[in-house]
Amino acid sequence: MGVATNAVVGSAFAASITGIVGSLGTAGTGAAIAGLSGAAKTSATLAWIGGIVGGGMAAGTVVLGAGALGAGIYGSIRFRRVILGYARRSEDLSEAEQRIVEAAGVLTVAIRNALAVEEHISGREVAVLSRVAVEPLLADVEAALKAGLLDDLNTFNRARLRGHVINLRSHLRRLEANADPS
Repeated sequence: MGVATNAVVGSAFAASITGIVGSLGTAGTGAAIAGLSGAAKTSATLAWIGGIVGGGMAAGTVVLGAGALGAGIYGSIRFRRVILGYARRSEDLSEAEQRIVEAAGVLTVAIRNALAVEEHISGREVAVLSRVAVEPLLADVEAALKAGLLDDLNTFNRARLRGHVINLRSHLRRLEANADPS
């Protein structure tokens, strides 16, 4: 998403600048850039932009490229923040959100530690972990969603969270179906 947005915004910036210069600028020969076409128009436009910084076509290429890159990065950051929102500090979260984040953190650490040991994790251990940790966490998330406690999440993140809940429920059903009864 970031790369695509960066490319689109950067290209739009470069096209806008060259369009404005092409419409209003004059070539070194005194001819209006708008009256030129093809390579002559491109060269005159880049030379005009380069002339702003005291250079020629090469300087114009660098200035236009740097401007497009900067605009692209800025636009990408802004676009992602509009879609994904801003990270909130833990003290700004509701009690329900704080419980969910804390439980998810504890569960993540437990899973990382278990994987770091590089020993075989039995199906029974996975089933126990899912019953004592994953299912209660999932129930808290579902209850918070149902009660509207997570309505301050932006639409994109709330939809992603619902998708994760659906996927996790599906995994838990498969785990339960394949669980060792002993």
